[in-house]
Amino acid sequence: MSSTSEPTNAIEIFYCYAHEDEVLRNELEKQLRILQRQGLIVSWHDRKIYPGEEWTNEIDVHLKTAQLILLLVSPDFMDSDYCYGVEMKRALERHESGEARVIPIILRPVHWEDAPFKKLQVLPTDAEPITNWSNRDKAFLDITKGIRKIVIELLASYKTKEGDAFFILNRYDEALASYEHAILFDHNYVSAYVGKGNTLSSLKRYTEALAAFDEANQLDPNNESILAQKYRILNQLEQSIKVQQQLETQLLNVQQQVDKYKLEIQQLETRQLEDQQELEDYHNRIQQLNNELASLQAENHNLLAQSATTENVLHEFRQRTQQLQTQRLNQYNVALQAELHEFRDRTKQLETQILSVQQQLEAQQLQSQQLEQKNTLLEHKNYELLQDSLTPKEQLKKQVVERQPLSPRSLIQ
Repeated sequence: MSSTSEPTNAIEIFYCYAHEDEVLRNELEKQLRILQRQGLIVSWHDRKIYPGEEWTNEIDVHLKTAQLILLLVSPDFMDSDYCYGVEMKRALERHESGEARVIPIILRPVHWEDAPFKKLQVLPTDAEPITNWSNRDKAFLDITKGIRKIVIELLASYKTKEGDAFFILNRYDEALASYEHAILFDHNYVSAYVGKGNTLSSLKRYTEALAAFDEANQLDPNNESILAQKYRILNQLEQSIKVQQQLETQLLNVQQQVDKYKLEIQQLETRQLEDQQELEDYHNRIQQLNNELASLQAENHNLLAQSATTENVLHEFRQRTQQLQTQRLNQYNVALQAELHEFRDRTKQLETQILSVQQQLEAQQLQSQQLEQKNTLLEHKNYELLQDSLTPKEQLKKQVVERQPLSPRSLIQ
């Protein structure tokens, strides 16, 4: 079946009928309204063609896309070249290719047993024409039940094929959702259970897969393929149990490691809390320092302002001091010049006095030298006189003494 004809939520029904049977078609459409409200079907017929549209194209489009085609068989249908020769022929071609399902519905008595659709299952039950029923509502109800069964089967089939496509692409979660959807449509759809089992097996959910194959086996007990799949799942489940036991042992070891790590983590968390408290204290200290720094910066700013003022005052003071120093220096220079002049005069006087004193000193030295010469002569004369007056013994003693150096005092004596 082509992908363009596979619905997502509803089956499109195409009514192939003769306009002479429009009243009966309307009655059938009323009975099928419940399926439309359930979102299982959408219906189309040529009365839904809008004015101005090309009716042959519209009919051809919907005839190509419909998944379920209803042939409303009556003498007028069999007599219509378009219904019998065009629409029915195209519908049967799509039925033969598996693109659509065709259901002949016998409205009124007519010879249809030799028609091309004679091999198809017809409605109502036992192919009794609707107009022959004593209660037509029962006939339409019988037809509705038959159509609903086909619709459910088609929806389940399409969802199962959708799941198969996802399964081939290894999109197992989407495949499982499609199979579940198919089972919701038809609880007895074996292929959906098989697909579900294979998908769960691929997901290693062996217990659920075994349950799905059990459902399929109950619906089709003689299907050897299902039994083989079931035994395969049992083997995988047995292996899975062994692996699970090993994993449980490993898990226990891992859990012990985890407990150990948790204890270490708690210790680390405790240390982290302590570090965090210390960090908070550090941040608070930093905040205090920042506040103090801001205060110092403000104070520094004030000091800088005061310093600028002080610099100005100091500059003025220095200028005033320089002026005063200049004035005092000038005054000092004048006084110093006067003192220097006076000192020079005094120096000249002292030099004159020193010269006079030097002259006097030189005269005194000259006199002293003269006196010394005279003194020497006198001493020599005294010595000679003394020597003449000494006895021989005294002279000998004197000679001994003379061998020693004589002091000025001895000389005087």
